[in-house]
This record gives sequence, structure tokens and C-alpha cells, in this order.
Amino acid sequence: MLETQNETAECPMCGSHAVRTNMATEAFPYGEGATEVQLFATVPRNVCDSCDFEFTDGRAERLRHEAVCRHLGLMLPEDVEALRKRAGYSRADFSKLTKIGEASLSRWERGAGLQNGALDQLLYLLTYRDNIARLLARPARATHEILPGDPPGKLYKFPHLPNKEEKEREAAAFQLRRTGT
Repeated sequence: MLETQNETAECPMCGSHAVRTNMATEAFPYGEGATEVQLFATVPRNVCDSCDFEFTDGRAERLRHEAVCRHLGLMLPEDVEALRKRAGYSRADFSKLTKIGEASLSRWERGAGLQNGALDQLLYLLTYRDNIARLLARPARATHEILPGDPPGKLYKFPHLPNKEEKEREAAAFQLRRTGT
């Protein structure tokens, strides 16, 4: 077990900088109920020489997150970010290309969240430049139906509803009211 003096760490209990760091393999639960499993990650553990308090930091959290990604077969945060950057996209532009929310991409790249399996598959396919080219070549599809006689620029979210004007008036007049207390 490698042990080093960590002069930059501060003990959250007593504020001392007399902190030793050693690498330790730890088991931690992932999932719940019948699907719960024990995962393992080798993480830096800090020990304060002044008060004997033991703690981990963001590095340990990142390593645990990577263990979860590997268990689930998902791309690691740094791989998601590298994919986007290798393709030459800002997060906003990659979001437009893939239709994945910019906030979701940010969470995945920072290790603050996990992409689901389907979106991970999309990300994997985008590691091949020809698939990015296919997305770029794909024509945009209209998402709203514009009917004859509609005012210019009018888009309906639900074009299949009859009496759209009546529904719009009802929606505009809608108010929440408190009933008997």
C-alpha cells in the first residue's frame, strides 16, 4: 500500500494539513434490492495525523463512478468528452447534432450522472466519423403541422386536436384556484 504525505489536503474535521494519503481497494454497493451488487475501486484514502479522521475526496468519487461505468458497460466521462472534442464540437453544437440535452452531456462529461444504455450506444456509434456525417446529412423533419389558413408563423404542438382555437382560448383562460380549505 503506497502512502504519501498530502500537503494540499485539509482535514474537514480539524483543518490540519498533516494528511497522509494511501491507495486502498474498497467495496461499495451499487443498485438496490435484488439487483444490488458489490463493486470495487482502488481509491485514495486520506488520514489526518492530527485527529485520525479518515476521508476521501473528489478523486475517490471519480474512481467509484468509473467502476460503475465499467460495470454497466458505459463510456467513461473522459471518453464522452474526448469523443465530442475529437469531432470538433462545442457542447452546445454536439447537443444540436445529437439532440442530447446540453446539461446531460455536461453531467456525463463531469461524471455527475450516467447516460442510459441507448444513449451510450449512440455515443459509441459516433466514435465513427461516418456516422457523424450521416447525422449531418440527415434532413430536418418538421415537428408541427401547418394547416391552410393558419396565420403566418403559427405552429401547433398538437395538430391532430379538433377545435384548436377553442382549446387555445381555454388554455389562455386557465387558472389554478384554491378550493375549500
